[in-house]
Amino acid sequence: MFTKPIAAFLAITVLFTIAIPVIAAPTTTGPTINVADVTANVGDTVLVPVNIDNNPGIVTMRLYVEYDETALKLVKISDTGILGSQIHSNKFASPFILFWENGSGGANISANGEVAILHFEALSRGASDITISYSNDDIFNISFEDIPFRVNNGKVSVGIASGQNDGGTGTGGNGQGGSGTGGNGTGGNGTGGNGTSGNGTGGNGTSGNGTGGNGTGGNGQSNNGIDNVQTRDIITVEFGEEEAPLASADEPEATIYSPMQPIDAAGTSVAAIKSSNKLIVGNEEKIFPAAVIHDYNWLKLRDLAMILLDSGKGYSLDYDDLLNAIILTTGGVYTPVGDELQGLHDEFTAIASPQKLYVDGEYVDLAAFNIEGYNYFRLRDLAIILDFAVEFTAGTGVATLDLEKPYRE
Repeated sequence: MFTKPIAAFLAITVLFTIAIPVIAAPTTTGPTINVADVTANVGDTVLVPVNIDNNPGIVTMRLYVEYDETALKLVKISDTGILGSQIHSNKFASPFILFWENGSGGANISANGEVAILHFEALSRGASDITISYSNDDIFNISFEDIPFRVNNGKVSVGIASGQNDGGTGTGGNGQGGSGTGGNGTGGNGTGGNGTSGNGTGGNGTSGNGTGGNGTGGNGQSNNGIDNVQTRDIITVEFGEEEAPLASADEPEATIYSPMQPIDAAGTSVAAIKSSNKLIVGNEEKIFPAAVIHDYNWLKLRDLAMILLDSGKGYSLDYDDLLNAIILTTGGVYTPVGDELQGLHDEFTAIASPQKLYVDGEYVDLAAFNIEGYNYFRLRDLAIILDFAVEFTAGTGVATLDLEKPYRE
């Protein structure tokens, strides 16, 4: 059994009704992927199970999950572990990638049942489809034979809870007198009812362009419909141990930067040359044995670890044989091995590498190249991961790292 990385999930504290999922019945007796149909209310956290049935045995499955980001917000993924080692996407955006990869050295996995649970926050009313797709070579067995699965997509139907206001809808009071009863003013362009006998009191709609009714019998009085004002549940989102601050309406939304994902197929040779650029860190020039690939500077993780040693942006490195992955832990202390900051040969070959990287327990999908037996990563991608500023002056060929400032482009 492969060791699965522990992701830093969002902790959500909220008063909500757990939606009951309904798994669609398979429409075929062959291999099937089923996504649940779920009903919920605005503000609920929605759990959408993904199941597989009639699995003939696979070692790899990659699925693309698409949904309407204006109606649903993906906040968490729960993996059940029945399909072995997973390297799901680390970005909660549509399409989200579910990816189980167990290599070719083991045996087919024939498990059936719930493979993952998608946790969404319901943002708005309506029915939103949850669709799953895959391409050729995304699902195969130990013999590298493609295994086709039929997909039964699901949906999330979002409504309004009983007594819950939609966009702050107010209700006008009930005018009543004798046996006559006034109508209710409703939000939008609702109109308050008119009491028709006795001492009727007409209601005032309090939302949109609602207009209160006028009591017509006896001493009619207007009544503001505020007695049944509904308050929304308070949602507290926690990242680690710190509560996420609420963004001001005047503050621009923070830009999220992502590392460059692989653009060359693994094993492909690409053009590469020794970098003649200089590296400045804290007004000090550093040894910079980098390669230039796709017009960017690429260098070894061990070289950057030496450059950042005792800088406050350092990290430790390890290797997980089961995951076949490099493990980078920010804030850790790097232990030199003796081959750091050695220059490249004048001529060398760069080969697109499938090397996996986990940062603080989370898988990061980014490009890498193998040069002379070492994995090289793009300097800007490492700046994104470690969050420091990097500036390049083309005229002088100088790359400057500012470890006190966050990454920006």
